[in-house]
Amino acid sequence: DSDVIHPFVDLKDFNQSRALTEAKDNYYVMLTAFAPNKRVDLAIRAFNKMGLTLKIIGSGQQEEELRKMAGENIEFLGNLSREAVIDCLCKAKAMIFPGVEDFGITPLEALASGTPVIAFKEGGVLETLNTNVAHFFENATDSCLVSAVEEFEKKEFDRSLLISRANDFSRDSFKKNIENLIERELKK
Repeated sequence: DSDVIHPFVDLKDFNQSRALTEAKDNYYVMLTAFAPNKRVDLAIRAFNKMGLTLKIIGSGQQEEELRKMAGENIEFLGNLSREAVIDCLCKAKAMIFPGVEDFGITPLEALASGTPVIAFKEGGVLETLNTNVAHFFENATDSCLVSAVEEFEKKEFDRSLLISRANDFSRDSFKKNIENLIERELKK
C-alpha cells in the first residue's frame, strides 16, 4: 500500500473564468499532445460520425495523419496561450478525454473552468473524476464515444460541483496533504 498525493491544478489561472455564468458555446474541446495513447483518432472518428464541432488544442507526432482524417466539423487550434486555452475550456460544452493517463491534469483544468468531462473509464480519471463532474464511456471505440456524447447531451451538470471537485486538487490541498503525510510519518 502507498499514500498517493495527487499533483495540483494552479487554480489561480482560472479565477476569472470561475466568475463567468454565460451559456456554453456549441462545441466540444480536446487539449492534448498528438500521440497514440491520447486517442485523438478515436475522438475524430466519433465526431466525424456525429458532425458535432470538436476543437482540438495541441500538436505532436500524429498531427498530419489526424488532420487528414478530420472532417470539416473538426478544428485544429494548435498550441495556444494559457489565456486562450482557458477561454476555450470555459466556453466548451465538455472536454473529450478518450486516452488513458496515470493522472491527467487537463480534465481537472476543465472542471476548474466550469466544464464537465466525457472520459474513457480507465486510468487516473477514476481517481479524480466522478459522475457528478463527468460522463464515462466503458470501451475505447468510436461507437461508445458517440453514445457517451449522446447521453451527455441529455444531462445537466452543476457548475458549482465541477469547481468544487477541482478545488480538491488545489495547491493548498496539495500542500496540506504533503504536510499531513510528513507529520504522520514523523510520529511513527
